[in-house]
Amino acid sequence: EFRRVLFRSNVGEAGENQRSPNIASLLEEILDQEGWEVGNPIALFVEGTGRRNSISYDNEPNLAPRLIIYGSVSEFPFVDFPISESGLWRFEDNGLEPPTDWTTLEYDDSSWDFGQAQLGYGDGDELTTLDFGDDPMDKHISYYFRTNFNVVDPSVYDELILRLLADDGAVVYLNGEEVLRNNLPEGEIDFETLALADVDGSNELEFHEFTIENSLVVGENILAVELHQANASSDDISFNLSLEGNVILPP
Repeated sequence: EFRRVLFRSNVGEAGENQRSPNIASLLEEILDQEGWEVGNPIALFVEGTGRRNSISYDNEPNLAPRLIIYGSVSEFPFVDFPISESGLWRFEDNGLEPPTDWTTLEYDDSSWDFGQAQLGYGDGDELTTLDFGDDPMDKHISYYFRTNFNVVDPSVYDELILRLLADDGAVVYLNGEEVLRNNLPEGEIDFETLALADVDGSNELEFHEFTIENSLVVGENILAVELHQANASSDDISFNLSLEGNVILPP
């Protein structure tokens, strides 16, 4: 009996030989379609000859196969409700407190930068890196985020489901009113207010779900979030959020 033994010396490699051809032109064709929005899924089917084994590792992001897409957006998009994870947000990361009306629709945020969530620094999984200042032992305490979106008929929703990833503390405002406060003290807060506790370990990767009152309005709405560190020497910060409507069906 003849037995053939294959020595797989390239197991675990992730170099040039393991990369697919550049598929930027295919992705551009998809993104240019009418109705495309940030957060939409993309399905790709790869055909060809030969054999390639690509293994996905559960709970090991550094070992999983990756599709990396680099792109740019010249204008901040106006999206429809619901708000998806990994959406685009305008942000202010200069370490200063914005004007008091920064949570309202009337506030002009055109000078703010914008980028795709997850936003943050220090963990290696962020899509948009925030600035923490010049001193790594005295970083910015607070960061501010805004996104506008359109709602056709808010009356169809009984309540709203908000999923938040925040390292460390956050306050969420919908149309200028506070709807959620997480890991921050009660009362008035400012850009120097510290979060109550440091978020670490697996908690840094978890979305926490909250049910909030439906205060959406017909037409343009504004969702604003302020994110706070627990201490000025923290080595990371993270933000991501989704918001969707929930319909409670009668029995």
